[in-house]
Amino acid sequence: MPRSKVVRLLSAAVGILAGLFARSGVCQETIQFMDARPDAVWDNRFQRTSGWLGADGNYSIRVSSDRVLWFFSDTLIGRVADGKRVESRMVNNSIGVQTGPAGQESLEFFYRNSPNGEPQSMFRPDDASHWEWLVGGTEIQEKVHLLTWEMRRSSDPGVFGFAMAGVNHIEIENPLDRPTDWKLTRRSLPFTELTDSRRIVFGAAVLQDGDTTYVYGTLETPGQKLAPRRMILARFPSRSFADYSSWQFRTATGWSSHFVDCSELVIGIASEYSVSRVPGSSKYLCI
Repeated sequence: MPRSKVVRLLSAAVGILAGLFARSGVCQETIQFMDARPDAVWDNRFQRTSGWLGADGNYSIRVSSDRVLWFFSDTLIGRVADGKRVESRMVNNSIGVQTGPAGQESLEFFYRNSPNGEPQSMFRPDDASHWEWLVGGTEIQEKVHLLTWEMRRSSDPGVFGFAMAGVNHIEIENPLDRPTDWKLTRRSLPFTELTDSRRIVFGAAVLQDGDTTYVYGTLETPGQKLAPRRMILARFPSRSFADYSSWQFRTATGWSSHFVDCSELVIGIASEYSVSRVPGSSKYLCI
């Protein structure tokens, strides 16, 4: 991809949502837009000429003071010669491990290899015809909770010939070990609706804020042409990620225990985004 195009893609619109999670229970957001620019230092850290070459769906989770895990979706594996990719192959997900103190970070990338040496995805769902894209997650009590979107082939003959099959919740018991040695527990997230009239999907972003974890998602109406995608929100006590009975969902007037009651917070959102707390304020940064 030309460098100029990379810069344009990384110069994303950024919004600050003020008071979005006011404890009063009433959602009254104020949205302020601003520009963002790529960080040249971090851009250079991800430049590779062999092995892992690049990926989309970039999510990161800090698991210790000097260790950050990166979760990628579609990933190009191969090498670069004379500024062009050669002998490259795409796998559906990969892992990056960032170690070292601030300013001295190093990155190592992981994906599996078949017996004949062909690169393969790190995460694979039970159905061999499906694949997983890795999205939001967080670290809780020395375990990582990661959400993934399970995908399948569709009848669409074009480049978008895929459809969502469900959302999975993966618990990584030993995130400080090498990704090839991780012990995983996989669960199907029950708060998913995939019908011709409505799509409710969680995992677009995860934010742990104090003792509460927020999981963001999207609400879509496939039957309406060019209908905007909308942001939705769930919350639960942080230690209860796998206790699905503790999840609550944001409505127009408060919180509900039924995910089908969720209402939009923002209209016109990407399928993947991030949300962070702005230090020292009641504002949240959505990228």
